Amino acid sequence: MKTYFFILIAIIAAVSLTACTTPQGDEVAVNYYGNINTSNDSTELNGDLLTERSAGDQDKFDDVTVYFVGENGSILAEERLGDINATYGSLNVSVSSGVRPHYIVFNSDDFWDEKVDVQYWEYVDGQFVTRRTASRSGLPGFD
Repeated sequence: MKTYFFILIAIIAAVSLTACTTPQGDEVAVNYYGNINTSNDSTELNGDLLTERSAGDQDKFDDVTVYFVGENGSILAEERLGDINATYGSLNVSVSSGVRPHYIVFNSDDFWDEKVDVQYWEYVDGQFVTRRTASRSGLPGFD
């Protein structure tokens, strides 16, 4: 019974935190939901990239790519994930890379044709933490 209680609390906490990090207003939110596993020389992502809310006139975002970016902004590795529906779309992310980045960035040139708020990740104090930007120049490695 205690196990079920703790699982329920964890689910409620996760939903609450998601609500806190999702932008409010008319912009499209691009969020990664999944695991980020790292070792000294590799990184693995397993999850889903989601677009949340309507994207206005855009049907899809082409050529969504995950970038592994160093602390100095240099792109260490990248992998094209594919296209994602611009309105409540989902794209599976299953990526392994031979680098351990300081930033993990999801980008598509099409993101910036609309009002988009993109989640990216920064390695701080031994863990990846969520950051957000509403402009391409706000993404590490793209300024």
